[in-house]
Amino acid sequence: MARVVLRIDRLFHSERSAMGSLGVHWPFGGGASIPRLCFTLERSWVGNLGSLSCIPRGRYRAHCKDGGPLGWRLELEGTEPRTRIQIHRGNTPKDTIGCILVGTRSSRDRVIDSAQALSLIRLELAKAMDPSEIYVEIHDPFFQDLARQWPRVERKL
Repeated sequence: MARVVLRIDRLFHSERSAMGSLGVHWPFGGGASIPRLCFTLERSWVGNLGSLSCIPRGRYRAHCKDGGPLGWRLELEGTEPRTRIQIHRGNTPKDTIGCILVGTRSSRDRVIDSAQALSLIRLELAKAMDPSEIYVEIHDPFFQDLARQWPRVERKL
């Protein structure tokens, strides 16, 4: 059984987004590790508020989904109280309501070639013998400072 870990390293936060890189790691064999397969874009940290914030750093199990307007994507598990947190295609923070977007290139608050990045991820995951062994690890060296700035509060919009 080949377990695969998609590691997201958040590299910086702006007022609108959290930018990072996504690498592929095979802790028990199955493929060669790739430190940076693509770039990631999420909404900035806003106290883990649904639809407004990126999710907390941590380790999440994931499964593949297909169909609908987003096509093939990954859905993270164990994100409660949030639900339906996915890695899917899109380019800017307005293309996500708390999910993770991917692209082969990036610029400030934007990822580019999102469909191509998802194809690269899908090709790597095809090496996994058991699709229930997909994990997403989110690392964020800035998280403690951000959490102090944005305690979880219900914001009036």
